[in-house]
Amino acid sequence: MEMINFFNEFLYAEYSNNRARYDIEISDDAFLEYEIKVKSFFHSYVQSILGYNRVNEFEDQESINISKIKLDRQRRRILYMVRVYNQYELGANLRSKVKTGTELYRFFVSNDTTYEGNEQTYISNSYFAAETDEGFKIIGVAYYYDETWWHSRSEIYHIHPGAKATEIIRLEEPIDEDSKKIYYSEEEMPIIDSSR
Repeated sequence: MEMINFFNEFLYAEYSNNRARYDIEISDDAFLEYEIKVKSFFHSYVQSILGYNRVNEFEDQESINISKIKLDRQRRRILYMVRVYNQYELGANLRSKVKTGTELYRFFVSNDTTYEGNEQTYISNSYFAAETDEGFKIIGVAYYYDETWWHSRSEIYHIHPGAKATEIIRLEEPIDEDSKKIYYSEEEMPIIDSSR
């Protein structure tokens, strides 16, 4: 499926960007190419709030040491499921800026970082994508935490899919038990608008 190929290309670009972000051997100028590439998968309206840039990763020796740990922990996300909707609601900000087609795709992926102990924050993420006035683009994100789906801090990302997916494509069974529940569930879980 073309949409799945699109998303797997995004996941590779995201993984490359995340590794480059914390790699002291990669200059800021070289890193910018990675950042531009990963942001190209998103609609231009949401690009401004993405966290794929470098922010003082190598400011001092402590920052460098932390970046080395973060680099080692990077993992490529695994796309494990896609849900397709023909009824959905965009938040007011998104609706006023982005024209979308009739179908909304929700891509469910694993975490992009491996942690030790109980440091892991989010088990799964999901990205929303649709045909837009700029082509097929990612237009939103939701995070799974404490058995609940949450929207990003920004209202730009707020999207509510319809009550029932028209199609569910299960690709690869997740490893952790909570993600398995999402994977096998036929029900939709509401997404809470969050200021987190």
